[in-house]
Amino acid sequence: MDEKKFRKEIVEALEGHRRNFKHALLILDSARKSLEPTYKKKLDKIFANIFLCLDDLDLCQSLQDQIRKCFSKDMSLDASPVANADWMSIPVSICADQITKSAAMSLRDSGLEHLNVSSNAKLRKIAVKQLCDIPTLKSLNCTYCPLLLYPPREIIDKGDYFLMKHLRMVESQQSLLWFFR
Repeated sequence: MDEKKFRKEIVEALEGHRRNFKHALLILDSARKSLEPTYKKKLDKIFANIFLCLDDLDLCQSLQDQIRKCFSKDMSLDASPVANADWMSIPVSICADQITKSAAMSLRDSGLEHLNVSSNAKLRKIAVKQLCDIPTLKSLNCTYCPLLLYPPREIIDKGDYFLMKHLRMVESQQSLLWFFR
């Protein structure tokens, strides 16, 4: 499969309201055989975006080994559509519109330390509690995500590490309030 054919098929599978994640995973798997190692980073970004949208815990858990292969040496997962070189960027149309509870829960024991979803024009919500439950997660980069309503922009702008500390503090306060009700 060449890069143009792959791009056309993956966009068709992931655009619009009828996103077919399982079909997109099959296309991606087929493309890896012919496009790696040249396009490995780009394919990893696409896989990360598909994975973060999955709302099926069993499917997410079955893909844990594959998502770990997308981590860099510093245990980072880069799902940002932006790259240093234009040809390595991914179209916004196939970006994750959310980080689901299932995806975040399945990352709990992965060793993930840094998650980059910055510059995603489609990202609307993130599973805050489940992300906070990932004990190794030190930073979350969600700068330049205009549709994301929470966390507030002024908290995001203070930096990736501050953001995770803030989210954990808020989550622990909410847990305490729930406990004393």
